[in-house]
Amino acid sequence: MSYTINVKLIQTNPEAWFEIVEKTVFHYANGGTWTEKQNMQVLTMGGSGTSGLLRLQHIGDPTHIVAFVLGVHNYEHWSGIATALTPGQTGVEIHPTYYAGGERSKDFTLGATNEKADSWGRKYKVDFYKKEGNTFDATITIS
Repeated sequence: MSYTINVKLIQTNPEAWFEIVEKTVFHYANGGTWTEKQNMQVLTMGGSGTSGLLRLQHIGDPTHIVAFVLGVHNYEHWSGIATALTPGQTGVEIHPTYYAGGERSKDFTLGATNEKADSWGRKYKVDFYKKEGNTFDATITIS
């Protein structure tokens, strides 16, 4: 049974503008794909037990990087936010740390909302706000 997460990126602070620099999908549950549709990132996954990662970089400071992981585990949506990443920490390196006892395997939130702040005072939020069957709608807000 496949799952889809439609993700809208919202940025509220023009001084803290980020761009997507990498997208990954974990290989569990037949993996998946990222596509773009109507200004949204669309993650389609082959089943429960996998996720996708969006790695973003600050436009004015390429050393300021954050990653968002969104997925489905045991048929429930979840998200993780990784802040204070170094330029060398790619999504391919970060994504597996959410699985199999990795350093972020307990650093995620099941359900609707996940929030985190970083040392620069920026706030990051993932909010799942709608579910229809196996399709979830979510926002990522950077403020």
